[in-house]
Amino acid sequence: MDVSLSYAIEPTKVPDFYVKYRVGDMDIFTHGILRDVVRNSLNEVASTYVLEDIYGEKKAEFLRKVQTMIEQKMAPVGVGVQQFGFIGAPRVPAVIATAITAKAQAIQ
Repeated sequence: MDVSLSYAIEPTKVPDFYVKYRVGDMDIFTHGILRDVVRNSLNEVASTYVLEDIYGEKKAEFLRKVQTMIEQKMAPVGVGVQQFGFIGAPRVPAVIATAITAKAQAIQ
């Protein structure tokens, strides 16, 4: 999945952020630590859904749950999620996409 995430650090929590992560370069935080938190949150929440739901009618619910999980993990150090969502559709192997399409056609 390609996702978009924007965040801000609460100014009063900057000392807590630095004590926990010891990074002055925000690229290291963004593309390392935060990326891992997002990936782990996506995997944890996705394990409670079937793929068709993430693609379909429960996509917004799924994204809300992932964003809430990220916020809960990052709130103690003042990192607030401003925006979170998919960039395009989630990618799956061709064989799975074909199976999803076939299932949808059979239902219709």
